[in-house]
Amino acid sequence: MGINLKIFRGGKGMGLKKFLIAPIVIAGGLIISTSAIADDISELENINSQKLDIALNEILEESDIWKEIEKLSSSSDTDIKISWKIPTKREVLFYAKRLERGNKKLIKESLLRGRRYIPLIKRIFSKYNLPDELVFLPVIESSFNITAVSPSGAGGLWQFMPRTARHYGLRVDKWIDERYDIEKSTIAAARYLRDLHASFGNWYFVLSGYNIGENAVKRRVGNRFTYDFWKLKYRIPKGARNYTLKFLGALEVIKKDFLKNDEFNEDYVDFEIIKVNRQVSLKEISEITGIPLLTLKRLNPHLKRGTTPPYYGIFNIYVPKGYKHTVEVALNLKNIDIKLSLIDIDYTEDLDSIERDFDMSLRNLEKEIDLELNENEVSSIEKNKRVF
Repeated sequence: MGINLKIFRGGKGMGLKKFLIAPIVIAGGLIISTSAIADDISELENINSQKLDIALNEILEESDIWKEIEKLSSSSDTDIKISWKIPTKREVLFYAKRLERGNKKLIKESLLRGRRYIPLIKRIFSKYNLPDELVFLPVIESSFNITAVSPSGAGGLWQFMPRTARHYGLRVDKWIDERYDIEKSTIAAARYLRDLHASFGNWYFVLSGYNIGENAVKRRVGNRFTYDFWKLKYRIPKGARNYTLKFLGALEVIKKDFLKNDEFNEDYVDFEIIKVNRQVSLKEISEITGIPLLTLKRLNPHLKRGTTPPYYGIFNIYVPKGYKHTVEVALNLKNIDIKLSLIDIDYTEDLDSIERDFDMSLRNLEKEIDLELNENEVSSIEKNKRVF
């Protein structure tokens, strides 16, 4: 039920020096306040509204991967540095020259696709103390194509097989395939790379192990106190060995021709992440916000049916940059089935009118408030629509 809020001035000796639009909506017993009212209306000065952003991010620790997500900082340091001394081995130079001559354009296209993801990958990898060089692993894994699928069934930016994906906390079922969720799959990749390094202690062996699996490498080279890739490389299966050499060659090309810090900053990130704990469809978001459905589908390839699963969990929904708060507010309003009305600014005598309008005391009114919007958001609300 939508109602019009009356803004109050004067009355009962309360001189109002200024006022702020403060829409309040009632649905059943639920009241939503978008701001505090006047400075000198003492009854409303102590309203302690709970921001929706905080409420939606109260995540129950249901799996290790969510524990790791909560540890991630919001650091904006996205400078990428290649500090590895790329070996001047014949095989590495062969791949570097081959990539530079015949595939330089493909590397450029891959990095253009990847720059929207690289700041997120950098932040996650930094938390796991992984070297910046590994940020570019998707260049040879998937060409930074988040929907890439290999002939063997590996999928996503990090080309996880379903079994490995599940082992590292990703859901793969008829509703959702989190191998195609950029944040969750990157955390899984970081954990996998960390575990491989704990096993081998050598990043070149980590690369080979990532390609064919830790046990497949160890079966060929055995359990050793130290792993020297260049001494043992011919014991590694050819495909995995060449994978490592190809990546080192690609790093040489990236370092020489493409590595500029301003190529991989936050300006190119075109998405934001919303976390939900109920079933939400992309169509629903499109209808209540006006975001094109095709845009939402492009950003959420992990949602196989265009909706988050019906079972318990915390799921990511990706929206265009700048829409996060809009969508969160819209979903909250949709969840409690409220239509907002355009605010009419009126003037009335006193605070008693508030109690009459809402049929409750100011004290109870304070207890019911659970959402705060800012004035800019209020000004763009269209009458009787859930569009912000």
